[in-house]
Amino acid sequence: MTFGVQFQVKSVAIIGAGPSGLAALYELLHTSREGTSSVGGASSESPAFEEVVVFEQKNKSGGIWAPYYDDPGYLLPPQDLLETSQYNNPDVIHPKVKPPKGIDEATFEKPIEVEVADREQKLQWAASGVYADLFTNIPSRFMRFSYLPNPHNSKENNIYPFITNQEVESRLNNLINENDLEKHIRLNSHVDSVEKLGQKWVVTVKETGGRKAKWYRQSFDAVIVANGHYTVPYIPKTPGLAEFNKAHPGSIIHSKAYRDPSIFDGKKVLFVGGSITSLDLVKYAFPRASQVTISKRGPHLVFPYINAASESQGIVTKPTIDRFDASSKSVTFSDGTKGEYDLIILATGYHYHYPFLRDALKVIDPSNLSRVKGLYLDVFSMKDPTLAALSVSVTPLNFHAIESEAMAIAGVWSNAKALPSIEDQYKWENKRVEATADNLFFHYYDHEHLVPDLVDKLFELAPKKRQHPLQEDGKFLSEIDEAYAYQELLFYQFKHGYLNSDDMHESFSKLSLSLQ
Repeated sequence: MTFGVQFQVKSVAIIGAGPSGLAALYELLHTSREGTSSVGGASSESPAFEEVVVFEQKNKSGGIWAPYYDDPGYLLPPQDLLETSQYNNPDVIHPKVKPPKGIDEATFEKPIEVEVADREQKLQWAASGVYADLFTNIPSRFMRFSYLPNPHNSKENNIYPFITNQEVESRLNNLINENDLEKHIRLNSHVDSVEKLGQKWVVTVKETGGRKAKWYRQSFDAVIVANGHYTVPYIPKTPGLAEFNKAHPGSIIHSKAYRDPSIFDGKKVLFVGGSITSLDLVKYAFPRASQVTISKRGPHLVFPYINAASESQGIVTKPTIDRFDASSKSVTFSDGTKGEYDLIILATGYHYHYPFLRDALKVIDPSNLSRVKGLYLDVFSMKDPTLAALSVSVTPLNFHAIESEAMAIAGVWSNAKALPSIEDQYKWENKRVEATADNLFFHYYDHEHLVPDLVDKLFELAPKKRQHPLQEDGKFLSEIDEAYAYQELLFYQFKHGYLNSDDMHESFSKLSLSLQ
């Protein structure tokens, strides 16, 4: 399929009901057979896509913004998986489950029902990494799609222009409720595999409920992968980690399992990782822990304030870890120094992981710095453009980027616009690799380059009459830089106890950066 091919897409499967999946669902429902958009208004009366089904493995929509506060899942992969020494491989800690016999004949109306083990469920890593005290590091305006309102009541929040994770979840729930999206979403539905058979994509689904699972298959003309990349935790392979965890269970956890700051009380805490997640937790740990240490690879290349904050007064900084020593409960760093800690938080990020599409989406060198190969504009599979992915790109303007990606999919699949030739698509990928890197930075767009390098190109593929996602909000991009400065200030306010989670929503006067 290349330039000039007419798509015959009438049915679409969307994997994931987080912001990406919801944006795709909304966009498809607001695109007509004529390739015209009604985004911001009522759904199309003559929809281009007759059947759109969203599969969500959690029991509610919202993705990472629909947290399980009471169930963090596993603190680390189970001990037997750690002892394989392959826990840095997502296929090991997120293993596939063999479908039951007779799956080829199973349908949504007549599924196969089988018993399901608790371990099998937990190894889906469905629990969100969001915790109750988390607030955004992006201004309120950009934590929404352009067709949604920007509530002024956010200004009543003393962390403004940031908003709490509860408000983000509320915005997504409003989008679902006000547009009757729920009828298209199947909850507790884990996608096991997606295969192209002839002209159809066959999706194998495991729908869970208690100790039972219903398996079935369903065919679609096209598939949108919207499962995000904050599901399967990345655990760096480090000598001694498995033995350390066995001897001292619960003393090492991935940041995804963090829920409450009381775990820091009176403890010597080591944070592994020097990025956003690590600093977000350090600000809660510092007032409560007896000592806070951060182990990191080097300076942060995207957010400069992180470098100063991670080395500010009272915080011990260390290089990367060479090994764990279970017998002495100590850690040896790459500079030869050692330290003993009561709690170690692996703030080491997540994998891009698509086990249901092993051949169609290629992840290069699986880690927290991987890239996904073969996606034109980070969206369209160059092997088969009836397969698309959302939220592969990484940017501060994530909601607007997602909206732009969904917009382009709707425009291309409704035949309002056409993709360039496959040769030009590969030229784009090769040129981007040369300009960035063959790793995660391939997918990264800062707020200054996102519009010309990605959103504008996606807008060229949008349905007719579709407004540019940053036509209005793009006038306020300077707020991103202002927000970074305020994010730094908030870090020091929390770190030094001038602000805590109990009074997060109470008014407070801004303190100067001299707090550091």
